[in-house]
Amino acid sequence: MKNAQSAWQASAKQQCKLTNLYFGLLAFAILCAGGLVFYAYRGNWPARLLWMVLLPCARWVGLCLFPLRSKWRGYGPVEDRLPSSVKTSDAVLPNLTE
Repeated sequence: MKNAQSAWQASAKQQCKLTNLYFGLLAFAILCAGGLVFYAYRGNWPARLLWMVLLPCARWVGLCLFPLRSKWRGYGPVEDRLPSSVKTSDAVLPNLTE
């Protein structure tokens, strides 16, 4: 029973819910807009320009380094590999645009 519960906890921690993705995007948008408004209010245009360039760069670096830090957060390995074999299917998919 203990192994089943720990396996469930490990898989539950690796699940990525859509609300978590939206929350991260919302937090980034609020931080970006808040910094732009703050630096515009202070009249510090060079800092505002740096904020507009460096904040998205920092977000991109954080996403690129996620596989390295995922093991420290207990998420398990994040590997981007092609499948060993791909099988075709005879399924007929309806055209929903007509």
